[in-house]
Amino acid sequence: SRLRTAIETGELVGFGRRVLLDAQRVLDLRARSAAAQLLTGGVLVGPTASALHGCTSVGGYPVHVRVPYDQRIRSRAGMVVHQGTVDPAEVTTMDGLRVSTADVMLGEILCTAPSRGALACADELLRRMRPDDRAPFVATVAEHIAGRTDRRGAGRAITLLGLATGVPETPAQSALLLILVESGFPRPVCQHRIGRHRVDFAWPEHQIGRAHV
Repeated sequence: SRLRTAIETGELVGFGRRVLLDAQRVLDLRARSAAAQLLTGGVLVGPTASALHGCTSVGGYPVHVRVPYDQRIRSRAGMVVHQGTVDPAEVTTMDGLRVSTADVMLGEILCTAPSRGALACADELLRRMRPDDRAPFVATVAEHIAGRTDRRGAGRAITLLGLATGVPETPAQSALLLILVESGFPRPVCQHRIGRHRVDFAWPEHQIGRAHV
């Protein structure tokens, strides 16, 4: 009776068959991710996994989830279902949610997401790592890209991965770096120090710098 009343008054709203959400948390990423996982039993991937790993440049709505090929679950409003293999070694648990590991997620994002957001996501992940851990992580991501059965976007992904350093401090800086490189400019030095000052981008050999991005 209490459950029926909560539904009728809008306190609880339906996400899918037998899955209800607190109306006040409908827009909460983790709540929607948990609902999608309850509904499908799958793994959170792509843009959703990137947001759960802390990338602000890609992700949010809708929720992306991967299920095995033998599961006949369709996408619906607010949820995109991908069918594919689910390797337990490529899954981690975050707040009780089954999510693609950061290296697998980034490889997918670099292949499929818009270039500027994908590079920003890579920089955000690398920025949170110790400098000594960045190169091994990048190498692992490159291996995942090389091993993807879907080769679409793989060449672009390797190019973007080569630009990722973790040095740009904001997604806007990552985006501008990509614009500069795509426009034919030499690759700049990020966060270059000149005495006590620091500029976002610089070409030291030409004594040119760009600040306040």
